[in-house]
Amino acid sequence: MVEVEIKWIVLVCSVLMRVIFNCVNLSMGRYLINLEDAFPLANHAYLEWIIVLPLGLTYMLRGVVLICCRTWGYGLTIMVGVLITTIGLVLTSFSTNYMTLLPSVGLIVGLGVALPLGAPIYAVTDYFPVTDDHHILATSIVMSTNPMGTLIGPLIVDSLLSHLSWRACLLLETATILVCGSLLSIVFFRVDRLLKQKEVTFVVDNNESESDLIHATNATTKIPEQSNMKLKATKTKIDQSQMRLIYIISGVWSITWFFKTLAIYFPHFLLVSHAIKLKLTAHQGTLCVATLGVTETVARVTTSLVGDRVFKDRLLTMYLGCCTGLILTSLGGYYCKEFYQLMVYSGLFGIFAGPIIAASVSVAGEILGGVYIKELVGVTGIATASGLILGLLLDGLVTDLTASYSLLFFIHAGFYFIALIIICFVICLRKHLQ
Repeated sequence: MVEVEIKWIVLVCSVLMRVIFNCVNLSMGRYLINLEDAFPLANHAYLEWIIVLPLGLTYMLRGVVLICCRTWGYGLTIMVGVLITTIGLVLTSFSTNYMTLLPSVGLIVGLGVALPLGAPIYAVTDYFPVTDDHHILATSIVMSTNPMGTLIGPLIVDSLLSHLSWRACLLLETATILVCGSLLSIVFFRVDRLLKQKEVTFVVDNNESESDLIHATNATTKIPEQSNMKLKATKTKIDQSQMRLIYIISGVWSITWFFKTLAIYFPHFLLVSHAIKLKLTAHQGTLCVATLGVTETVARVTTSLVGDRVFKDRLLTMYLGCCTGLILTSLGGYYCKEFYQLMVYSGLFGIFAGPIIAASVSVAGEILGGVYIKELVGVTGIATASGLILGLLLDGLVTDLTASYSLLFFIHAGFYFIALIIICFVICLRKHLQ
């Protein structure tokens, strides 16, 4: 079996790494007001697009991150990302022209955070393959770090901005991630080195004798490729007979994620601005985002804890229920004008959005029967990034035209409804693989 110490240390360090860098990604929305004041000539849609680009690239570059992890190892991949992020944030803090925000925030920071946010996902799927009893628990926990960033990041930034300028706040944030990210990357370096020096033996659970053991010597590709002979046999069979169907299902599932993410990150980035347009304060808007972070974290952690027992082979059904809840919540959000109403909207949104993203890795294993998990995660990452970037750009354009965010609630409800229909189609297609 995998050494327990290594397995759980990787999970804990992966969670910490993703919390830190999700704070960077998901606190960008709090800077939007300051950027509008600092760069009055900048178009509102342009600034919204800039602040969401780092998160979009995080999803879009998952395939590149996987290649880096296999080539460099997890430690070096994370360290490179920490240094690139530091450079991008420093350049942003000294920016005097809004046009320079595109390369500094959108591209450099986006590329930087993609590495330390993507590498932990692959590390956890390596150590907790689909055959592991704690697969859904581990993969859901590591994906539950997004709302933690939503909860912690904006609150910290909001508190700092009451005492510091946004430029000084960015520099302080830069120093924090440089120190914390470097320390955590050292842990991954040590894990990589340990596993290169020591041959780790894995028990194959396919009713064969104890002599059927697999020895992994490559620190970055050791578990998923060698952990289960039965999965390999299944994979070979699928390669020969149903590859075309796998391509179709993967493509359709990616479209589902595209429509979901056209809308699902709206409150994370724009709820503070929406609150201000409703004549509320920025602090009240931040509290709404924090409420979303709390309920989304609770929903994701709950999914993690009960997923292996309750949602095993039922994740797509759970997705149908969550999409239905998001449709109703978005329609109700249009009528939320007071602070307490926005708090209720934020709380409900987090409850229904949390399980969807928490189980995004686990559901990839369910859809294709446990094979091609990383490949499907990479493909859906591109679709997710496309939906995220285009969605926030669309939100900005609608806001520029209507001077309000209210119409977006109906548009987003429509996107969730389309995703709901496509999920039903995926369920029908998946039956042909069983």
